[in-house]
Amino acid sequence: MVGTNIIYLWLIGLMHRIINKKIRELPIKYWILIIVIPIISIFLLQTMLDGFVGSNTYSYVSLGVSLAGIIFINLAMFNFFESFEDKIKLKYLETIKQQEQENYKLLTLSYKQVREFKHDIENQFLVLNDMLENNDTDSAKEYLVKLSSFVRLANRLCYTGNNAVDSIVNIKGSLAQTYGIEFICKVNIITNIKADELELCRIIGNALDNAIEGCQRAGVSHKHIWISLMEEREKLFIVITNTSDKVDTSVLTSTKKEQGLHGIGINSIKSSVDRLGGLVSFDYDDGIFKLNIMVRNCLQI
Repeated sequence: MVGTNIIYLWLIGLMHRIINKKIRELPIKYWILIIVIPIISIFLLQTMLDGFVGSNTYSYVSLGVSLAGIIFINLAMFNFFESFEDKIKLKYLETIKQQEQENYKLLTLSYKQVREFKHDIENQFLVLNDMLENNDTDSAKEYLVKLSSFVRLANRLCYTGNNAVDSIVNIKGSLAQTYGIEFICKVNIITNIKADELELCRIIGNALDNAIEGCQRAGVSHKHIWISLMEEREKLFIVITNTSDKVDTSVLTSTKKEQGLHGIGINSIKSSVDRLGGLVSFDYDDGIFKLNIMVRNCLQI
């Protein structure tokens, strides 16, 4: 009986260990197997022991083989679960690697743009110098005003006055454009952004990553991302819309963990918004996914 109790405890412990891992990506049918197989194993074990008659060697061999089979099935299930967990971890690492490759691509693109911009500026100065040598000061002044405006706006998709926020928006915007996605940014910041930069960049970065992924999955030719940053009464409003296939927003707004790697970004957004004392909501209508965020535009104490 002691050996039987040990097997019971082992089966229960095995099931408890698996359930406690809480891998969200595991399909429901596998969760059913995880729960049902150990329970059936315990039932079969008890049935065999109740009907066991140890009168000959064959009975002991049959019982031993049956016990070995039960243990093998449960171990096989556990090994499958472990391999599935490793697969999820590998998929996550591949996603991180892909993001790093995209960041490298953006750095390369930015370097190319800087070189092109430098070349353009050199040509513009040659034109300006020629005007001054010909004493055409009026034309030179007018040209200088246009050049100043060009320098201020060149390669900039968004300007909020906050370098960190501007960088993340412009980098993600440039990435979207490389995928053929129209990127539009609207800013109405009256005062300086006072909210925590790290949290804001985490929110905006994850939100724009999700928007880009949504556009890439959408089965339409024209794709766009529109981001609005507005400040009013010490509150910062961030609205992002993007072309998207149908999205079940009820899942996103629930308190449950989102399914898959896409949910990692959503949960990160929710956590950062919560730390900034804000609110977040999701909407979907006629091929457009909309993310609404409100956070306090003040220093956190």
